[in-house]
Amino acid sequence: MNKNVVLGIVAGVAAVAVVGYIAKRTGILDSLLDKLGGLADEVEDKITNFEKVGMHDLIPKGEDKNVTKAALSSHN
Repeated sequence: MNKNVVLGIVAGVAAVAVVGYIAKRTGILDSLLDKLGGLADEVEDKITNFEKVGMHDLIPKGEDKNVTKAALSSHN
């Protein structure tokens, strides 16, 4: 590997470590993780509501989604 590539990777890892440390010390990381957890809960609730309402039946499966005009006219 090229020396500059290795130095770039090391510098990037060090920068991420410093930002992570500062975020942890200031509480930003905990706040962000709490917000992400709340967002994940909201998405899970919406998916559960779709299943309760029967939204999965609206999406055609298998042969149903491959219907064409020619296939429709041949069945009439």
